[in-house]
Amino acid sequence: MSRNVNLQDQEDEICVLSSIYTKEEFESKDDYSGGQFYAFVTLPHDFVITYKNYGEGNESVKVPLSHLPPITLTFKYPANYPSEEKPEYQISCLWLSITKLNKVCEKLDKLWEENRGTVILYIWTQFLKEDLLEYLGMSNNLDLCRQYSSELRRKGVFSIKQKRNANQNLDTINNQQTPRQTTSFERKESIKDLSTSNKELHINRYFVNKDSRIITVPLVDTHLHKYLISFNEDKSRTEFLRTLYTCDICYEDKLGEKCIQFKPCNHVYCKQCLQQYFEVRISEGQVNSMPCPQSKCKSEAQQHQIKETVGSKLYLKYDNLLLNATLDTMVDITYCPRSFCGCPVMRDTGEKMATCPKCEYVFCVHCKMTYHGVEKCRLKAEKIIAIMDEYEQGDEQTKFRLEKIYGKKEILSYINIAKSENWIKTNSKLCPNCKAAIEKMDGCNKMACTKCKIFFCWICLSILDPEKPYRHFDDTQSACFNQLFQGVDIEDNPDMPPFMNFAWDAEDDDFFFDDMPMTEEDLAIIFNVVPNLLLL
Repeated sequence: MSRNVNLQDQEDEICVLSSIYTKEEFESKDDYSGGQFYAFVTLPHDFVITYKNYGEGNESVKVPLSHLPPITLTFKYPANYPSEEKPEYQISCLWLSITKLNKVCEKLDKLWEENRGTVILYIWTQFLKEDLLEYLGMSNNLDLCRQYSSELRRKGVFSIKQKRNANQNLDTINNQQTPRQTTSFERKESIKDLSTSNKELHINRYFVNKDSRIITVPLVDTHLHKYLISFNEDKSRTEFLRTLYTCDICYEDKLGEKCIQFKPCNHVYCKQCLQQYFEVRISEGQVNSMPCPQSKCKSEAQQHQIKETVGSKLYLKYDNLLLNATLDTMVDITYCPRSFCGCPVMRDTGEKMATCPKCEYVFCVHCKMTYHGVEKCRLKAEKIIAIMDEYEQGDEQTKFRLEKIYGKKEILSYINIAKSENWIKTNSKLCPNCKAAIEKMDGCNKMACTKCKIFFCWICLSILDPEKPYRHFDDTQSACFNQLFQGVDIEDNPDMPPFMNFAWDAEDDDFFFDDMPMTEEDLAIIFNVVPNLLLL
């Protein structure tokens, strides 16, 4: 095949790869003599990385990932490619060991042998993206335990067993000598000296022949698993911003840059809907949690998401409310009762006195008044009601706590007084003249107060004419017209005489019955005025 044909194939291959892959994945030289391919490996949904946490009992930690840093394949065309030779290439990958990269080089060479004489880069790139993990036997798990241990050894940090033995030797030496403060550098050097003197602490190192086409890029100031986790977060964020999502509230399609995603549920909502959602919760004081709006979802909004959505001014209000709500849950925190202060005050458990650090006001933590020593607390009505409700609805432990603070006798006294006042309020009415509490047992609605002696209507509480009190019930313009016995159960009263059809002259209040003789006893039974008035 002529040189011109090879050049044409090379240019065509570059053009095809440029049209298939994004600029983030593929770069070519201006003269079409080579380029670089960044293979972002396609990961299964259950892919995890595994590493050992040497600070927590040598336990294995699994972290799910959606993205890994790309495998970099740098290539250069020889003059007789693709007719005779394969492209010259170099490969590098942070998360693959030298052994696995050697296998990758062998596979790329094998693919060339199987497809000799044709363009090969697309086959290589697809293998790196789609089939690499399965080929290396790591389809859903990347085990970094050995690589992590190697990193620690290179940095002078031993395994847990080695470090424990070395520390025991150090403790023995330190106990025999005068203690002195040592730097972390000196301690590491001491461990290193002890380890070299103990044959059991010898570290075996395995050397592998590295293919010359493998480029190693060491990490600086971080461990591999931390770098992979950080890369995954950044890549996921970038991918989210570029993707179109349907808001689960308004059902409109919007780009990720205008949306917020909850973790770990991955529910997505547009910022406009979430802004209204957050504002309502903040205005109602529901700041202890900002859950995902999805029903029964337990995911929580992150602080930076809330601030980004509602703005700095409202976020400051939210932050203050959250702080106060958190302080309210702390049993050793109270607040200065002065209206112009309100500063949080730390108090000692079991101590009744507290001192505000801001205004220096000394107060009782129970009644919030000036500290009164052994004197009983003078409580406001609202506080008494709250104490009674808590006492009556509380369990034995709650009752014991309240009795210890306020006294059992005092609490029972509050309850009895409250019940008496409630009974009076429910079963009596106030005299419209002297405001005395009046109870009506039965009888008509013309009442006489035994304290100030005035007549009044039980229905509307109007003061009646002392000379003609019944005119109020005979006046057609009155709201109580013909209501003298309103509410009186006549049929069930055995003492009520059978002659109830009567009338009276509104001018002189003389009663006229249908030729029925009336005695003073009958009148007393009908009107029963005096026995039916009770002054409390």
